[in-house]
Amino acid sequence: MQLTRLGDLVSKTASVFVFGSFTLLAGCAYFESTDVKRGDQHLAAGKWEEATIAYRQALKEAPFDTSLQEKFNLARERAAAQYQEQGRIALKEHHLDLAVEHFKRALSIEPSNPEHQAGLGEALRLKESREHFREADRLPQLGRVDEAMEGYAKSAELDRTFSEPLEGISKLTEDQHARDREDRRK
Repeated sequence: MQLTRLGDLVSKTASVFVFGSFTLLAGCAYFESTDVKRGDQHLAAGKWEEATIAYRQALKEAPFDTSLQEKFNLARERAAAQYQEQGRIALKEHHLDLAVEHFKRALSIEPSNPEHQAGLGEALRLKESREHFREADRLPQLGRVDEAMEGYAKSAELDRTFSEPLEGISKLTEDQHARDREDRRK
């Protein structure tokens, strides 16, 4: 008799355990983590980088959740596009260091994106042009006119829309012609 009661008790306990386990598992399917909720809030607010971080954290708990993976990828793509756009704006406003930073961030998210690569290349080219110009601009004061001409030429070559190097070449040429005329008068 006691064995029957013990068997019934074990059977009931096992049933409760199995039922509870299924209920728990079924409940997990409908349960959203705080990371997912936070990611959804950031996504709705257009805070792509923050959404990416939240979804990445949530994917640690549910790495095979395709819906979560899609949200993560969407947030990443939008974050990269946002950095791309910020880089373009910085380029137009000639904030070259900032443009380089934005394009690098876009590339850190989507390294094989040719638009991000081209944007970074353009920003670096324009930055190099400005560096050659600044260097060339100080050289005439040191008596290094030929090097200044080369620096201005390199700057103009790197950025054909940058007029200051051409003005520098013109000024150096005019100064040289004035010195030559002065030398002929002597």
